[in-house]
Amino acid sequence: QYATAAGTPEDGSVFNPYVLYSAESMESYLVTPSKIASGNYRLACDISYSSLAVDYTSLYQLDFRGNLEGNGATISGIQLTSSSASESAGLFASITGVNNVNAAVMNLTLVPQEVAFTNSNIVGSVAGTLQNANLYNITVYGSTAGMDTTEADEIVTVTGKNIVGGVIGLTLGSYDIKNVDSLIGAFATYVPGTSAVIDYE
Repeated sequence: QYATAAGTPEDGSVFNPYVLYSAESMESYLVTPSKIASGNYRLACDISYSSLAVDYTSLYQLDFRGNLEGNGATISGIQLTSSSASESAGLFASITGVNNVNAAVMNLTLVPQEVAFTNSNIVGSVAGTLQNANLYNITVYGSTAGMDTTEADEIVTVTGKNIVGGVIGLTLGSYDIKNVDSLIGAFATYVPGTSAVIDYE
């Protein structure tokens, strides 16, 4: 049995993870004053941010130190944007394992409308930095109203300052990445000595 807001106690354990069922529940469960989220989480259904304000989400500020089971669901319509200076940004700022236990995000499709952190050094759609953490079965593609998937993929580009990737900007420590696919490009606004290039590979 899984925890719900009105049901069983919410302890975020492996056998009783926090259940995420809306954009509001994601923000409520994950966003903390310390900007660190730990514990175990599971999506119960597809989650859409499309009807919410552009600046609704604060997930991009978080260091995620737990396990997120996407359960094959999709997070869509989210606009991941900020002009504030930061070291790392994405759906999560970073995904970090602690105490010799890797964090993980798995079985998830992410369909952002925009990923633009023009004053963040390290940027990826899922996370800027992956450190001592794992990614399994992740798909990322673009979503822009009134356009088919191919057109949206070409327009939705992960934008950051220095180290930018379609899924993860920078990997550190011990990590495992399997069956991860991104259909959107990456664009670095500041690359010393070279010209910034959009790469859709």
